[in-house]
Amino acid sequence: SIAEVSESFITKNPKQIKKNLKTLTFKKTPQVFLHWNEKDTFEAVKNCIKIINENENPKDKSFQILVRYNKSKLESNQFNQLKHLWDGELPRQQTIHAFKGLEADYVMILDLDMINGYGFPSLKDNDPIMDMVLSPKDTFKDSDERRLLYVGLTRAREQTHILAYINAVSDFALELSENPKKVKVFEIEKDAVKCNACSDGLLVKKQFDDETVFICSNYPVCKNRGLTCFECKKDLVVIHNKIEKAFLSEKKTKTAVCLNKECNYTH
Repeated sequence: SIAEVSESFITKNPKQIKKNLKTLTFKKTPQVFLHWNEKDTFEAVKNCIKIINENENPKDKSFQILVRYNKSKLESNQFNQLKHLWDGELPRQQTIHAFKGLEADYVMILDLDMINGYGFPSLKDNDPIMDMVLSPKDTFKDSDERRLLYVGLTRAREQTHILAYINAVSDFALELSENPKKVKVFEIEKDAVKCNACSDGLLVKKQFDDETVFICSNYPVCKNRGLTCFECKKDLVVIHNKIEKAFLSEKKTKTAVCLNKECNYTH
């Protein structure tokens, strides 16, 4: 349930007071959804609405889009197009700060990413004047950002959907995706290959001029790079281990295969 996921997320900080959330309805299947995405945000939101329409009965229900910062909101013409896809109430987009204390049937949080520091967790410093009136910060990493995302997670009566950008991976997105029994994950792109050096990072695609490289999402802490295909020079090569057993012996071989379906070159 949303309550279970939210409670688990917020109490990762040992100094956080437990909330003991109660839910009015209980469903056996996950009601928090993480959408990995490498396309533009508008297309991802449309796809989310499509998924809800195909699997639920959202007629006359509300669909609320929440963001960390105003700059993450959809363009007005894009938002107006969504009104033709959602057969219910579509309130104006809001920041999570502005939506505190309010609820909607379906909530979508747009910016679990690390693009320019404006996603979740945000890397932007607070206004020093605001810091003076806020409670003292604890030492747990991103504790304020964790509390704010918790607010966003708990705004939905029916389902919470989260959009996470795979090419600028958020620590919060990775954390939520590691709870598959409680969080349903959609569209894990082929680029989301675990780093073989640090194990908890992802190898994500970066484009530098004409060169495609795959670096760890934990960079610069982890400086590991994946192997780019020599043939197509566009995609990641992964290693497949194979053991061939024979009488009283076995032979271990390694094969490197490009993830690009149009290439599929074997090294």
